[in-house]
Amino acid sequence: MLVTLGVSKGDRVAGFLPRVPETVAIMLGTWKIGAVYVPIFTGFGADAVAFRVKASGARVLCTHHEYRDRVPPLATETTVVTIGAHPGSGDVDFDSALEGQRDRRASVPCRRDDPAVLLYTSGSTGPPKGVKIATNFPLAIHPYVTLGLDLRLDDVFWPTGDPGWGYGLICYALALALGIPLVFHEAAPSPEFALGRIADLGVTNLATTPTLLRGIMALGERAVRARPIRLRCVGSCGEPLNAEVVTFFREQWGVTVMDHYGSSELGLPIGNFNAIDMEVKPGSVGRPLPGCTAAIVDDEGHEVAADVVGHVGVQPHPEGYYSL
Repeated sequence: MLVTLGVSKGDRVAGFLPRVPETVAIMLGTWKIGAVYVPIFTGFGADAVAFRVKASGARVLCTHHEYRDRVPPLATETTVVTIGAHPGSGDVDFDSALEGQRDRRASVPCRRDDPAVLLYTSGSTGPPKGVKIATNFPLAIHPYVTLGLDLRLDDVFWPTGDPGWGYGLICYALALALGIPLVFHEAAPSPEFALGRIADLGVTNLATTPTLLRGIMALGERAVRARPIRLRCVGSCGEPLNAEVVTFFREQWGVTVMDHYGSSELGLPIGNFNAIDMEVKPGSVGRPLPGCTAAIVDDEGHEVAADVVGHVGVQPHPEGYYSL
């Protein structure tokens, strides 16, 4: 379908998409033809969507009909593909565009350092910047998946993050690449819903946020312990994880929530790792991932003494930012 719309190797395909099966199909189709996927968070408004589409030079924007009203008028060279589009909208209807297409297509060869993802930062420090993520990112992130998440073939894995951000996208892609069963729920889960699904679906490995964990914690000990669960690993990312949350789930579930630190530019180089026998200090972000070197440095990049505030410095360094 993307090839029919004129997408070829190196072109950008933006995805303003929720957690639906079509999102996975669009990501995999983009990568298979050597194009570059540009994830866009569904919480963004029209201005943020327009910025990322224009800055990336996306040839195609794929969206969902529930989010279509947040897509602003775009340049004529950008085709909008909508899942569940209504007739007369002027968009390409996703289901209709798939009809009659070949069901198999040979992958386009890529170099390991060709970009596969163009992930825009949140813009917390200046305008959002496009971070180039190379085609070999499944191999590059594999140490985190195996050591940080301790993801195993017999797991039932639920990453609750949005595929518009790096953490959600990486978790989905890596679980699929490894053939691990993946829980995929369209709406952002409430604490009550999450607790029920963890029990009902036999989730064994959970990758989530401190916000959701605090919400589950607020339901109280009785609710949290009311149903049997199979969780053996819980990872947390996206914001600081306070010690009270770690202590609570140790007592209620017998599982230590492992805090992981990362950024759009760096992936997830620091954390407390499920697969490593390590002492976890509640409230601490942990240690560098094996294969990474991390330190607190000053403005010139020199390591500072203990208890001195500075910047997080990590090697190896990222690929760099993208510009048209």
